[in-house]
Amino acid sequence: MTTIVAIIILPMILAALISYSQIVYLIKSNIKSSFFFLSGFLIYFVLHFKKIFSQKTNYAYVLAHELTHAIFGIVSGNKVKKINVTNRNGYVSFKGKVNIITAISPYIFPFYNLILAGLYLLFLYFKKDGFFGPFLFLQGFFLSFHIINTIDAISFNQKDFKESGGRFASSVIIILSNIIVTAAIIEVLISPNKQNIFLFIKNCFEYYVLIIKKIAYYSFSTYLKIKETVKAL
Repeated sequence: MTTIVAIIILPMILAALISYSQIVYLIKSNIKSSFFFLSGFLIYFVLHFKKIFSQKTNYAYVLAHELTHAIFGIVSGNKVKKINVTNRNGYVSFKGKVNIITAISPYIFPFYNLILAGLYLLFLYFKKDGFFGPFLFLQGFFLSFHIINTIDAISFNQKDFKESGGRFASSVIIILSNIIVTAAIIEVLISPNKQNIFLFIKNCFEYYVLIIKKIAYYSFSTYLKIKETVKAL
């Protein structure tokens, strides 16, 4: 059943990518803010492929990964028995059965971006203004950290995927969710109009419907051609 749902929503990935034309326009229209954000994103991207750096940051990713499992498990009513984190891997054991949201949550939610946003809002509560450029830089840095490490993680047959309908279904949900989450972060941080994220989602659904119609049309046309060919034989 999960695989069928994944196949149905698969075209939404293409629809979301097409909708990124809005994000590109937003970045070009807000050069100063975009510069800080993209600088952070690109710097982590480069550093990740330095073996010494990636080894040192691996623990940070595993820690965030397992804590996200734990948080979503608790929110969904489960109880954590044990959390284990090492430089290479980790695990969280629960008393109850793990649901799909708990299983794939670390691959979708950028843990450090959310923590950083919370700290910055707390800072603004006392300071009122300042350091927005460095904040954007760190948001870009940690979003890159999340995306690249998530790509590395889903390249392996994770145990988490067994809890969420298999590797194919999990990968489709994770890829689509990250595309939307990334768009949301960019829209909220860079766009002066915070309502643009709803326009992005609306565009995604419109393109999705268009793609489905195209698929249905070409599938039906192909079926008719095959039927006519069979009759002619």
